[in-house]
Amino acid sequence: MFFLKSLLSAGLLAMSVSPALAGPFGFDIASKQNPADVYSYCEDHGSGFFNITCTNAPKPHPDMRLHVISFVEGLGICAIKGGTNDISDSGRGTATQIKTDNIAKQVKNKYGAWTKKNDFLASGSIWDESHYWMMSILKKDRYYSYTWELSSPIDGIDEVYVAARALHSDTGYVVTEFYTPIVDKCEEAIEKSAASSF
Repeated sequence: MFFLKSLLSAGLLAMSVSPALAGPFGFDIASKQNPADVYSYCEDHGSGFFNITCTNAPKPHPDMRLHVISFVEGLGICAIKGGTNDISDSGRGTATQIKTDNIAKQVKNKYGAWTKKNDFLASGSIWDESHYWMMSILKKDRYYSYTWELSSPIDGIDEVYVAARALHSDTGYVVTEFYTPIVDKCEEAIEKSAASSF
C-alpha cells in the first residue's frame, strides 16, 4: 500500500510540473523561471523588451553569436532573438542577402513556407542605387525580411521574423526572431510596469 501511495504521489507531482519545451536554440520556453537563473551564460539587464542577453545557448546555431530573450515575471518567455556573426560585404549587400535567404530556408524546414517576404525601399529614399543597398538597410530605408505567421503554434512559437541588418555600409548581419503566443500580454505588462513610474 505504501508503495502504491508513493507511485501515486510521484505521478501527481509529475503532472503538476510543466514539461520542458525546447524552443529556438534549445531554450525551454515552457519554463516560468527567469532564463538568467537557469543558464549561466545569460544575464538579466532588467530593461527593454529584450531584457536578457545570452552569450551561448543550449542548442547553439553555428551562425549565431548572440541571443537575447524577452522574459516577463509571472508570464514566462515572450520572444527569443538570435543575431549572426558580422558579415563582411560590399555596398551592394550581396553576402548579407545570401545569408538572410539561407537562414530563411533553414527556418522554413521547421515552420513551413513563409507568410510574407519583404524587399522594398521606402518612398523618397536617397539610397536608391544598387551600390547603396547596405546603406539603405543601415538607414532603415530598405527592408529585406521574411515573416511567418502560423495558424497554430509549432513548439510554442506562432510567429517568426528573419531580416537583414547592417552595422556599417560594408558590414551586415541577420536577425532571427521567434515570438510566443503570450507576446501581447508581455507587451502590456511591460508598458504597465513602465507607466507605474509616473
